[in-house]
Amino acid sequence: MGDRLVWLLNYFELRARVFQSGPLCRSTHYDAQDGLGYIHVLRRGVLQVETAAQPPLVLDEPSLFFYMNPTSHRLLPKDKHVDMVCASFEFGAGLRNPLARALPRLVHISLNGMPALETTLQLLFREASEQHCGRQAVLDRLIEVIIIQVLRDLMDLSLIHI
Repeated sequence: MGDRLVWLLNYFELRARVFQSGPLCRSTHYDAQDGLGYIHVLRRGVLQVETAAQPPLVLDEPSLFFYMNPTSHRLLPKDKHVDMVCASFEFGAGLRNPLARALPRLVHISLNGMPALETTLQLLFREASEQHCGRQAVLDRLIEVIIIQVLRDLMDLSLIHI
């Protein structure tokens, strides 16, 4: 069998846009009406995630979580140390994308359990903390790489079937 993930990436274009990097000082709301998926990478701090469909999720360790499908949600920093990177993304074809159907509404991963992401995350957080030419483009591409790495690991662990 061929590489399923490469086929998906060739057929469904992945585009991400980082819009938050660094301290998260206040509550932030994201609306499903925009039609986008969202990925959030918590570097440190305590964060509460709220959606209408689930009980609140409190994160107190480095974590990554994303919504493949448009989902209204709210992030509430629970201390002054919340440091994170947030991005919106599109993965082509909306709900017709097989990944949109295969993944649960919320994918949450403790970064302690994903050593394969360590190098990419180090690059992401270093780029997020510095101001260089091309910073936005690098952040966007690094988030795309992280999404691909997470999808690969989920497929390798047979947690999603495409």
